[in-house]
Amino acid sequence: MAVSTRGTPRVAWLDGLRGFAAMQVVLLHYAYAFLPGLGFGNPQFIHFRWELRLIDTPLDFLFSGVTAVYLFFIISGVVLTYAFSGRRLSIPSLIARRLIRLGLPMAATLILAAILFRLLPGAPHAASRLLGISWFGVPLPSPVPFRTIAHQIFVEGLLTGYRDLDFLSHWLGAFIDLAPIQQARNPSLWTLHTEFVGSLLAMTLVATRASAGRTVYRSICVVLAFCFLASPLCLFILGHLAAPHLQRAAGGTWRCVLAGLCLTLGVLLSTTPITSLPNDPRLMFGAILVFAGVAQLPTVRRGLETPVLRWFGKISFSLYLTHFPVLFTVIAAAYTLEAAHVPYGASLAIGIVGGIAVSLAIATLFERWIDRPAIRLSHVSGQFFHRVVTPVVTIDAALPRP
Repeated sequence: MAVSTRGTPRVAWLDGLRGFAAMQVVLLHYAYAFLPGLGFGNPQFIHFRWELRLIDTPLDFLFSGVTAVYLFFIISGVVLTYAFSGRRLSIPSLIARRLIRLGLPMAATLILAAILFRLLPGAPHAASRLLGISWFGVPLPSPVPFRTIAHQIFVEGLLTGYRDLDFLSHWLGAFIDLAPIQQARNPSLWTLHTEFVGSLLAMTLVATRASAGRTVYRSICVVLAFCFLASPLCLFILGHLAAPHLQRAAGGTWRCVLAGLCLTLGVLLSTTPITSLPNDPRLMFGAILVFAGVAQLPTVRRGLETPVLRWFGKISFSLYLTHFPVLFTVIAAAYTLEAAHVPYGASLAIGIVGGIAVSLAIATLFERWIDRPAIRLSHVSGQFFHRVVTPVVTIDAALPRP
C-alpha cells in the first residue's frame, strides 16, 4: 500500500512550541541537579529563599518536563500526519524510514553516553557531594558492557521500550530480558518507543482515511482512542485529528477567550508536583489544554514563530537526546572543578547557565552531524525500499478540508 498526496503544509508555530517543550525538559533536569528544591517542588531541599516563591506556582510550568513530552507527542501526531499525507510512499517504506530516522540518533546518543560515563565515571558523585541533596546522587550502575548497549539499540530503544516503562514492555518482559532505563544512562530514551509506535499509529490513520470510507475511518479513530485512552498514544491520535484544522487562522473574541481559559487551566494542571509519574492523566490533559489554547491564540502563535524559538525547535530532538549524558558527565565534572574556586551561589549560576550553553552547543553539532544525515538517509533508504522491494498501490491521502 502506498500513500500519494498533494504537498505537505508546515505550521511554523509548531517548531517554536517544540523548542519551548525541549527547554522545559532541559530546565527540569538542570533544576533536579543544581536546585533540587525547585526541581522536585520540595521546600526541604531549597538552597535559596527565592526558590520558595516559585514552588507550587504557575512558574513551575517552565520545569514541567512530563507535560513537555506530552506536547512532543501531540506535535508529532500533527507533523507526521502532514508528512505521511504529503509523499507517495509505501507503508513498509514509511516504517523503514521511521526506524532509520529515530534509530540512528538513538544509537548515537547511547554510544555517546557509554563513552562519556566511561571517561568520567565519578563525575556525578563528586558533584553530588558538593551540592548535598541533588539528582546527581542517584545511584548509577557500573559501566554498561557493549553487548548491553547493542541490545538496547536493536531491542529496547525502539521496538519494545525499557522494562516497565511502556505498555508493550509489561507483557514482553516475561519473554525478553528487557533492560531497565537506568542501564541506558539516558532516561530521556524512555519516550522513543512510544514515539515510534505513535508514528505507526498516525501512518495507519492516514492510510485508513485515504483508502476507507468516512464512517470506517471515524469508527477506527474512536476505537483506537478508546483503547489508548490511558496511554500517551492517544495524543498521537489527537494530533492526527487536529492536523487539518491548524492551517486556518486563529482568532475571534470568544474563541480567544476560550483558548485563554484552556491555556490557563492547562498550565495549572501541569504544575502539579514535578515528581508525578509518566501517564499521569492530569498532566496529559494539561498538555492537551495547553496545545488547544496555543493553537487558537494568534499572539502566542506569533511569539512561537520567532527565529530563536524556531531554532530551538530545529535542534530540539538532538537537545532532548544529548543533554542528559552531557549533564551527568561533562557538566558535573566541570562544576566540581569550578566550585572549589567560586562562591557557592556563583558556582551554581555558572553550572546552570554554562551547562545549558554547552548542552545547546553539543545539540547543535549533533543535529548537524547525526540528526540531519539520519533524515537524509531515511529519505534515500525509503525511496530505495519503495522502488526495489515494495509493490506500489497508490492511494490519494491528501489532507481533508477542515
